[in-house]
Amino acid sequence: MNKEKILKKTLRKERLLTEVSEKLSRCKTKYEELEKEVKLLYAELHMPYTSSVNLLDLPYFEKHTASRNISRDIFIMKEWNDNLDSTLQSIGDKHNLSRERVRQILERWEDVGYPIREPEKRTEFRRKKQIESVHQEIINAIESCYGTPKFTKWKRDFYKKSNLWQRRYFQKVLRGYWREGKADPLLFMDSDIKLTKRHYKILEMKKAGMSQYEMSRKLDISEQLVGMAIRDLKDAHLVAHKNANQVESVSLSKEEIERRLNKIREQIISGVPISNLDQNGNISKKPHGSKAMHFVKRHFLKPLRLGGQK
Repeated sequence: MNKEKILKKTLRKERLLTEVSEKLSRCKTKYEELEKEVKLLYAELHMPYTSSVNLLDLPYFEKHTASRNISRDIFIMKEWNDNLDSTLQSIGDKHNLSRERVRQILERWEDVGYPIREPEKRTEFRRKKQIESVHQEIINAIESCYGTPKFTKWKRDFYKKSNLWQRRYFQKVLRGYWREGKADPLLFMDSDIKLTKRHYKILEMKKAGMSQYEMSRKLDISEQLVGMAIRDLKDAHLVAHKNANQVESVSLSKEEIERRLNKIREQIISGVPISNLDQNGNISKKPHGSKAMHFVKRHFLKPLRLGGQK
């Protein structure tokens, strides 16, 4: 068995340089010669060298002494371990390599026992860093303009630029403010009732004299949704109330409105999406789209926007 084979066999079993000195003599390799090679490796790695240094790196170094890419491979290993923002793709782009080739290089380092940082830890680190980057922005937005049109604009811009984990963190922080009573969950919704293509279709049908039932059949939606759309059109002054006295007679009392709004608040704070609530604040087995949201906009946000009472 030649010197190289004996050396590699020894290094697979032994870990410390001082432990292999006796076996090195069998293959006529001087301790000083091997130590010199190890020191060169650790110098390239910018790592401190001691007499009890771990030799797990040496087989990799021996394997690549004839390679012209040893410096590149060392850089890739250090970049992956030291810079947690780096990804396989970003490292590969620096060296004109595919992400799979970078993964193979890291795997070869790991095969000889060199510690390679786990991808899961990198993901956790990046996620934490992404959350930290928006934490103060979220706090400032909630405390300075929550419940105002400025907050609505900020929220839309934030959702466009943020990722999933940042949006989830925003919702977590906001629920904390709701639970502590520092913010009203009903103010999270946009106050403006936006008219859609469906609204204008219903407006044309109403002008044509069609009933709510006929509209619902033609649009393939429920009569309730047709009725809510017509109320939106009335709020936008595109459809007039037929009888002011009739409107007054079917109006809810202030106490009943407040009771329903409080029930909706409690459900939202507990984590129930408003889309799963009916206008009484109860969880609906068959979600009615935005019935609770429409109720909040009509009886809370609209009066608030117009300067009336909540």
